[in-house]
Formats: sequence, C-alpha cells, structure tokens
Amino acid sequence: MNVKISIELPEHQLEFAERKVREGAYASVSEVITESLRDSMLAEHDNKDANDPVAAMADEIRRRLQTPDDQWLSEEEFEKHFDKLLRHADEQIKAGR
Repeated sequence: MNVKISIELPEHQLEFAERKVREGAYASVSEVITESLRDSMLAEHDNKDANDPVAAMADEIRRRLQTPDDQWLSEEEFEKHFDKLLRHADEQIKAGR
C-alpha cells in the first residue's frame, strides 16, 4: 500500500530527481526517491547478512551463475570428476574415516 507524504529536499536533490524524470529514467520524482530508498534498504540488508551463511551461499550461487559458458565442465568432464570423488569417498568409508 502506498502512502502519500510530504518531504523537504535540498534544491540540488530535487533538481537531480527532476532531471532524471526529464531524461526518461524515471516516471516521476516519487519513483526516483522510492528507488533510492529501496537501494538503501538492500544495502542495509546486505550488511546485516555478512555473517549469515545462507545469504553467503546465495551470493556464491549468484557469483557462480555468472561464470562464462566456456568455463563450465562438459557433461563428460563432470562425470569423470564426480566418479573420482565417489571413489575417494568409498575409500574413506572403507578406511573408517
């Protein structure tokens, strides 16, 4: 739900917001301010998540998804590495480790 409010801005901030609207980057000054608040909230949330292991894993997944296609393992390479890992795990289990 949106709530209508009235705020005071320094003149240079209002001019910046109005220029962004004129340039077509935003539909309204309200949208400029809303996006700025959203960015600020996300940054604050990111700082709180610095020690959150789930957030760290999500960041790692996002980072890995940006890996170029030519750096991914082929299906054949993956199977080779996975089989090697399984053999190693079996050896560790048999050795009681």
